[in-house]
Amino acid sequence: MTRLLPDSHAARARLLVALLALPALGSAIFFTRFVVNRVLPEPPRPEPTAAALLDVVSGSDVLRAWVLVNAGVDTNAPHPFSNRSLTNDEEVLLTPLMLAAARGDENMVRMLLTYAPGADAAHRRMASCLALSRGDGDLAALILSGAPPDTPCPAGLDTLGQLRQITARLRSGQP
Repeated sequence: MTRLLPDSHAARARLLVALLALPALGSAIFFTRFVVNRVLPEPPRPEPTAAALLDVVSGSDVLRAWVLVNAGVDTNAPHPFSNRSLTNDEEVLLTPLMLAAARGDENMVRMLLTYAPGADAAHRRMASCLALSRGDGDLAALILSGAPPDTPCPAGLDTLGQLRQITARLRSGQP
């Protein structure tokens, strides 16, 4: 086997090829990405909405709910919601905290109380009543921690009855 270059020259030749190839490779990657972004722009992301947050809360996806809360979705205003298992497809008004309480989702309740702590006392009380209607006193106490109970929960109502009453109060403008 014959060598065309001595070892030191071969090493220098490999180094020279590498030094010439790297900028060319970097430029090729940059221009390919530039052209792809021009031809195939990133699809627009949907605006975070309260309806999207309620859907995520109803699906117990705490991470996606946290992302929406951090994106600025209003967690304190009640929004229309319906669900076959929880509301018998009847539209009710509730906040994400109320929905999490009605579902008995302690992880979601904790996330909402931690990262969206602005729930007013009346909404927290409504959420605690929903937890109590499910027989979950611990969750109700967690929701009310730091918020004094102002009115007792209506007796004898199941979760759907509570949701109907809350919706009626909110639609009439009562806190």
